[in-house]
Amino acid sequence: MKSILLTLFAGGLGASVPFLGLPETPSLTIIAGEPHGKTAALYSVIDSDTLTVSMDGRKLTVRLDGIDAPEPGQQGGPDATSALTALVKNRPLKIVFTGRDPDGVALARIHARGIDIAERLLRDGWAWYREDRDKAIDSALLADAEAEAQLHRRGLWAERIPVRPWEWRQRREGPKVVTRSVTRSGSFQ
Repeated sequence: MKSILLTLFAGGLGASVPFLGLPETPSLTIIAGEPHGKTAALYSVIDSDTLTVSMDGRKLTVRLDGIDAPEPGQQGGPDATSALTALVKNRPLKIVFTGRDPDGVALARIHARGIDIAERLLRDGWAWYREDRDKAIDSALLADAEAEAQLHRRGLWAERIPVRPWEWRQRREGPKVVTRSVTRSGSFQ
């Protein structure tokens, strides 16, 4: 699936369009824009793969598409968060929106001074490539970046057995229980 570079703005310029299920909100309209998009400023780094950006006076939480990085309480989490902060702090950001995650958070490829942030985190060993989360077109680039970090034992790969963030979350949260009701006809709801 191809990504479309979007410009975020609040106001009445241009026609707004729905994009990959990203709903319009009264405070932020997502539209197809200039080929190079509009810059955003970092507002805060939430954790090692999520940040809040400021654009046209509005704040938006964005998760890096295609990767999963350690949680703040997980081994490597603070280092991965520091790596993300170093890549985006005091730099204009270009954002390519790709969809939303299951929690409704905007997914995007983010670039700072020409650097693809997700790719750099993978190449430096601070994240795992998640094909199931990758909505962008250049998935081979991300998979190769992770393989290079593993080969050279960079970042998290310097650990003997690094723990994947989704496994760490599952251990902390426990197994998910799914309940279903059965209708009179015997079908599940």
